[in-house]
Amino acid sequence: MLRSGGSIPAVAHAIVSAADEVLAGRFRDQFVVDVYQAGAGTSHNMNANEVLANRAAELLGEPRGTYKRIHPNDHVNMSQSTNDVFPTSTRLALLLGAGPLVKAAQELVQSLERKSDEFARVLKTGRTHLQDAVPMTLGQAFGGYAACVRRGADDVAESSEQLLELNIGATAVGTGLNAGDDYRRRGRRESRSLHGSGRDAGLEPVPGHAEHGRRSRLLERDAAAWRRSRQDRQRFPAPGHGTARRVVGDHAACGSARLVNHARQGESVDT
Repeated sequence: MLRSGGSIPAVAHAIVSAADEVLAGRFRDQFVVDVYQAGAGTSHNMNANEVLANRAAELLGEPRGTYKRIHPNDHVNMSQSTNDVFPTSTRLALLLGAGPLVKAAQELVQSLERKSDEFARVLKTGRTHLQDAVPMTLGQAFGGYAACVRRGADDVAESSEQLLELNIGATAVGTGLNAGDDYRRRGRRESRSLHGSGRDAGLEPVPGHAEHGRRSRLLERDAAAWRRSRQDRQRFPAPGHGTARRVVGDHAACGSARLVNHARQGESVDT
């Protein structure tokens, strides 16, 4: 419930105005909580509530730290819990970042496929474990790049779909206790205005409410996509690299005696 002092419209308007300023990049120095913390994100949530409450008070002509008209918990955090706000926020942040990432990756795939066609008859020495192996075309190498990036983009897009379920309004233990009847509906509506989509995760007890696997899977897919692209760059170096590298016409100018036997390379093995 709102504290006494100040009309609801004025308080709400001041809080929204303060939030818009934060979204525009102001008051970055006021978010002082360390990124490493235990718990569900309460420290970050209350840091944001404090900043918004103090700035909203200033907009209403009050000094910082008084909390007579706007209180961090009663006004800013009203009807919320860290246990639903923080997961919703992190999911939206990941979704907002994943969309441009997938789009950029898809555009990169198209560029790499064009280069694959362009270099289809350019011969080079294929390498593995940083040693010469067998001939291949530069087009095949770029085709490998394209396949790698495409696979990573598909994985990220698939994982992003699982993040569209938002548990906003589930409050502390996942039952929705203390939230207004229309709070979840309005929360999803605002989420859709930011991202364009968002499904209701429904009200769940503690086990479902505390599940973080879907966010972890998206981060794992992001990291895996980066690792694959890095590995392919190492596997397919530039033409003319290595000892057996002279290519004439459509044939590799290196016989079996000049091309190191793949089975005898003494390859290093990652353990």
